[in-house]
Amino acid sequence: MTNTQQNRLTELPLAKIKHIVKLDPEVKLVSGEAIFVITKSTELFIKALTKESFGFAAQNKKKTISKTHVDKALEMLPIEL
Repeated sequence: MTNTQQNRLTELPLAKIKHIVKLDPEVKLVSGEAIFVITKSTELFIKALTKESFGFAAQNKKKTISKTHVDKALEMLPIEL
């Protein structure tokens, strides 16, 4: 990892997140702060989902996370999808 990559506040590219957000026809303008918050919350969600999925994989003595492990982790979320 280069020094520039270590100093970044986010791991996902902000420009790509902004592009994805602007794909919604209802979105006209979006602030840089909003993109940053969306990016950080997405990263945190992915990390939490990965940890939870890994827990289910480890319970089954698997080294690779499968779709069923991710599905079980999503079922554990306190929200309806």
